[in-house]
This record gives sequence, C-alpha cells and structure tokens, in this order.
Amino acid sequence: MFRCIYCGGQSYNEYRIINTYPLNICLRCGLLTTEINERIRKKYIHKEYSKQYIDNYVQVLPKMYVRYEKYLKLIEQYYRGGKLLDVGCGTGYFLKYVKDRNNNWKVFGIEPSSLLRSVAQKNTKITIKTGTLRRIPYGDNYFNVITCFDVLEHSKDLNENLYEIRRVLKPGGLLLVQAPNYESFMANITGDKWDWWCIPDHILHFSYTFLCKILISQDFTILAKYTYENKEDFLSNIKAKFSGTPLTKTLYYLLIPVFIFIEKAVPIINRGGLSVVLVRK
Repeated sequence: MFRCIYCGGQSYNEYRIINTYPLNICLRCGLLTTEINERIRKKYIHKEYSKQYIDNYVQVLPKMYVRYEKYLKLIEQYYRGGKLLDVGCGTGYFLKYVKDRNNNWKVFGIEPSSLLRSVAQKNTKITIKTGTLRRIPYGDNYFNVITCFDVLEHSKDLNENLYEIRRVLKPGGLLLVQAPNYESFMANITGDKWDWWCIPDHILHFSYTFLCKILISQDFTILAKYTYENKEDFLSNIKAKFSGTPLTKTLYYLLIPVFIFIEKAVPIINRGGLSVVLVRK
C-alpha cells in the first residue's frame, strides 16, 4: 500500500514514468517519489554515479562559479564568517570558492562517496568527513551556516534529515537549500527528457511550494526564496524535446527567441528549474 514518506498520506496518482520507473504524487502534500528497489538504486550509484558526477562537474564549472558567487553574497548578507558546512559536498568546489574568497570562513564538508571525498580533499586542502544527512558527524549547535545543494532529493528520510540539520546548526544559523523544481516550465515542457529528474538517483522530487512548506514545518524562518535556471541549461533541455524530426528541429530554432523570453519570465512566477531557499534556525 502507498504511504507518503513525508505526510503519511495514502492517496496518490502515477505522475509519469521516467526510464521505466514510475513517479507517484501524494494527493495530500504534492511530494513526488520514485518507485524503485533500493538495492538497484545503490548498485547504480556505486558503479556509475560518482564517476559521471566528476566528469560532468568539471565541464560546467564556469557556470557553477556564477552560482557560487550568488550564494555567497546571499549568505554574507547575514554572516561574514564562521563555520560553514557543505552537506554532500561532492568535489568540493563550492568550499574551495568560499575559502579562496573570504578567509573569515572555516569550511567543512561531508560526502558519502569515497571517490568524491578524495577529489574534494585535493581541491580544498581540508579533511572531508564521511557523512550523510541522516548522520552528520559533528556535535550539537556547531555550525553558523549549512549549505545543502541538490542533496535532499537523494534520501527518503526527509523529516529525519531536516531534524539532523537543525541539530548541528547554531541558534540563528542559516541553512541554504537548492533542489530541482518539478513544477518548472522546463520540466513541464520537456516531460521525461528533463535533465533534473535524474532517475534512478533521485528518490524525492519537490515543487518550489513544497520545499518552502517543509522548511517552515521544521520551524525554520524563510529569509529568501526564488527559482532560476541557467539559460544554456534551459535551451538544451528544450532542444532535446524538439530533436525528434527535421521539422521539430527547425521549429526549435525558429522559436528560440520565444523560449529565451519565457526563460527570463518564469522565475517571476517561481517556475524556474531550480528552487533556492535560505532559512534561519
């Protein structure tokens, strides 16, 4: 029997099928979950995910630095230094960016993948600890800031993960979360070709509204919230949708000015591809 892992609701619809895996939407809270055998998912992550992550990340670093700059400016409206933890820090480039630009920050990272940890330690010159959202290896009230970029969707233990973040965050500390927005215009128009479904890796899928709601339900106070996407990501996703025939390919190129206008407009109504929320404990 279906039971929503967030709200316990038992009514659902099949939202869509991605790479043969059904996605179910809870009719009570709107959370999407991937229906997948956990053993199969872990096998995929162990064999393929980490290497793909490293290869892809190096290619997109220029646009990631633009993103990092925006994140750090947002954080430094409230804190100009202190202890900053990046949960699921991957290759460590965000921590390196923060460390290089403001030595008032003492940066920390946790990462479950041994391959990614070794790359992150090389990039940051700090010790990256083994850890997950469920078990953060630090004491209570330890960090001024925690960043959580594209991580919450990797684990079904949503409530427990947010509780663990609260545990290690100091009173008045900041949490900055980013997650794909399945209600984005990009996701709606591209359907099963949307890059950020990331099936079978992503177990959970959030809307912008849901992400804000769950953070409020954990007694966080929202300081800033918005959606966005990189223009190149937006157009490449749309292009894939129109790649079927010569006619649709031609139509795509004719409609590029329209798509660019839409891409600039959709964040205004919170339909950008990525949701970003900054909260205070």
